[in-house]
Amino acid sequence: MSIISCGNGGDDDIHRVDSFEEAGIENPGSQKVLEKASFKKSVLRKCCLLKGNPRDMGMFSLITSDQ
Repeated sequence: MSIISCGNGGDDDIHRVDSFEEAGIENPGSQKVLEKASFKKSVLRKCCLLKGNPRDMGMFSLITSDQ
């Protein structure tokens, strides 16, 4: 699982945080923590290749305007 934040430069200016995971390799504990922190889950269909095969990715995102 990787986490990416987007903003205009400063820590107090972050407006979006994303966490990605390869579909099929799920970590229920991590998902529960993200969901409890109000992250929303979506699926990026066939967005990457693994050994030449297209794979889905799960994406959890938190946008400051959602809170």
